[in-house]
Amino acid sequence: MMRDDPFRLAVQRLFARLSLPEPRFDGSGSVRLRIEGTAVDLADDDRGLLRIEALAGLLPEDPVQRQAAIDQILRVNAGLLIDIEVGTYIKPSPDGRDMVCVEAHFPYFDRDPEGLVSRIEDVLRRIEIHRAAQPVGGVARTAPPTSNPSEPGFEQALIFRP
Repeated sequence: MMRDDPFRLAVQRLFARLSLPEPRFDGSGSVRLRIEGTAVDLADDDRGLLRIEALAGLLPEDPVQRQAAIDQILRVNAGLLIDIEVGTYIKPSPDGRDMVCVEAHFPYFDRDPEGLVSRIEDVLRRIEIHRAAQPVGGVARTAPPTSNPSEPGFEQALIFRP
């Protein structure tokens, strides 16, 4: 039995659940899924977990904007500490700029494709939050205001999931 069989089986179950054609395993160790314009990479992490990773954006090159972006990422992540299934980190891109990445893991022994779909959705939600908070032209964007001031925006809301 090949070492990547659990990875292949998990990805094949996911693609079947999503009614997608057979995934292409090109030998790179990862499979890319594109969801609403966001590339989501699935890979074997060599610990019995499927790694789900996607790019939330690039950090600005300007030092002041860069620090503002890092501060915002830290603030957002502090508010999301209850969601320990998804993490955010910064890593260098091939061109040397720093990328804000979001990552989660899913155990191979959990054969439920719905659980994997849910974890991918968690990654996409975290990306949306980070993209909404990223500085653009030196000004941080926030979620659009709600129609009723008594309704919380994303910065005031804390969502608990069972």
